[in-house]
Amino acid sequence: MKLARRILGVVCIILGVLALITPLTPGSWLIFVGAEILGIELVFAKRAVAYLNGFAGRLTVLGLILAPFLAGAIGAYFTMPNIATWYAFLTRPWWTPPAYVFGPVWTALYALMAVAIYLAWRSGGAERRLIASVFVAQLVLNALWSIVFFGMHSPAMALAVIAMLWLSIAWLIMLVAPRARTAAWLLVPYLLWVSYAATLNLGIVVLN
Repeated sequence: MKLARRILGVVCIILGVLALITPLTPGSWLIFVGAEILGIELVFAKRAVAYLNGFAGRLTVLGLILAPFLAGAIGAYFTMPNIATWYAFLTRPWWTPPAYVFGPVWTALYALMAVAIYLAWRSGGAERRLIASVFVAQLVLNALWSIVFFGMHSPAMALAVIAMLWLSIAWLIMLVAPRARTAAWLLVPYLLWVSYAATLNLGIVVLN
C-alpha cells in the first residue's frame, strides 16, 4: 500500500511537470500546482509531518530561550529612563544596592532562566507544556513589575505584582524539580533575588 501510494505520487509529480512545460494555457499552472501538492503529499506525507513537527519543536525551544531576554528588554525600556529621575528621589531602604548592580544581576538571571527552560523542555514528559506556560507567565509578571513600578510610578501596585511573580517562580521550580533537577537549581538564584527585590519594594512603599 505504501509503495503504491508513492508510485502514484511520483506519477502526479511527473504529470505536473509535463503540464508546466506544455504550451502555456490558463490551466497549466493550476494543473502543475495541484499535481505537485498531491504528489508531494503522497510521497512525503509522513516525513513532511515529522519534519514540521520537529521544526515547530525547535522554534518553541528557541522562543523559550529568547523569552527571558525579551522580558528583560521590555523591563529595561520602562526602567532606564526613570533611574536618574523618579527613582533617584525616592526614599529607599538602607539595604538597597547601587543602581549599577541591577543590570549585571538581571542579565545573569535571564541567562540562567534560558538554560533552565532548555533543560526542562529537553527532559520531555507530559508536564512540559505546563512548565512552558508557567515559565512564560512568570516572565509576563516580571516585565509587568517594571511597567507598574517604574512606568506607572506605583510601588504599592508593584508589590502585589512581585508577590504573584514570587509564587509563579516557586510553582515553576516545583514543576521542574522532579524532571530536571539541575534546571530547578538554576532557578533558585532567581527566586532568591526576587525575594530580596520584594523586600526593597516593601521598604519603598513604607518609606514613601
